[in-house]
Amino acid sequence: MQQLSFPIGTRLRPPSGGLRRVCLPDRQGFTLVELLLFLAIFSIVAVVMLPMLYATVETRMRQQTIELVEDNANQALQQIERRIRNAERIIAPAMGSTGSVLVLQMASGSLNPTIIGAQTGALLVIEYDLRRTLTSSQVAISKFIVRNTSSDDDAPSASFSFTVSRTIRLQMPHTYTRLFEAAATLHPADDPQGDCGCSAASCSDGVVTWYVCSGGTCSEREDDMACP
Repeated sequence: MQQLSFPIGTRLRPPSGGLRRVCLPDRQGFTLVELLLFLAIFSIVAVVMLPMLYATVETRMRQQTIELVEDNANQALQQIERRIRNAERIIAPAMGSTGSVLVLQMASGSLNPTIIGAQTGALLVIEYDLRRTLTSSQVAISKFIVRNTSSDDDAPSASFSFTVSRTIRLQMPHTYTRLFEAAATLHPADDPQGDCGCSAASCSDGVVTWYVCSGGTCSEREDDMACP
């Protein structure tokens, strides 16, 4: 590597041009007036938009509640109508009477009797000794009423109704309630064969009592159900 040498006494000059000063533009912050103006605009937008947002959420919750009530009611209506049509005869209520529990005689031993009523805010169906809930726990069922509209034993029919409600959890809670009604006629060609001689079901003081036939013997069953 070649080394540079300078005579003694030689002065080294700095590079031409030397160091340059770089000037940055001055930055200014928000003034108090600008800050106050921004806060004022933000407050106005918030005052206008928040009620609209709450109204949108409330409308959506109302719509969801209506759909939930309608879906539960329609499913329950279809299931009750199907069981009435497939029944051999109506055990309770009696012809021309009204009651809070529907008891049907079915041809199939595993479904006889079929009992439908309300229990602690839900529609309940009991088939033989198996109980099922027809509605969701998200809705409340009340005022289940059945009327035996049969004109005679050869033309059995029944109508029924119940109320479905659900409370919307808003700032001011609102309860959506609707009454649903339907009617069904039993198949006239049915040949009654489901009765094995057991006593008819009865309901008193909130307890429904019925009998199931097993091996030619009638066995008593009980369950809670809304009835006088």
